[in-house]
Amino acid sequence: MARFLWIPWNVEHITGHGVTREEAEWVLAHPAPGYPRKHRGGYVVWGQTRSGRWLQVAFARERVGGEARVFVFHARPLTPNEKRRLP
Repeated sequence: MARFLWIPWNVEHITGHGVTREEAEWVLAHPAPGYPRKHRGGYVVWGQTRSGRWLQVAFARERVGGEARVFVFHARPLTPNEKRRLP
């Protein structure tokens, strides 16, 4: 998998939603069936953390100096309505 690009902005943004870097990385590596999906110029993944929480993680793929990187720009817990839509 590509390397994650973490900067203060995206770390603060996801932690503001109660999500850790480790949880976001786990969900991206273990997406629910049918994910990732293209969404608003990037991609979105729904998935379950090791502790059982369901999250949505939005990210972009980019190349930096020839290296593939993943830039997470949003992550939050799924709403009860979203959880009902899971396969």
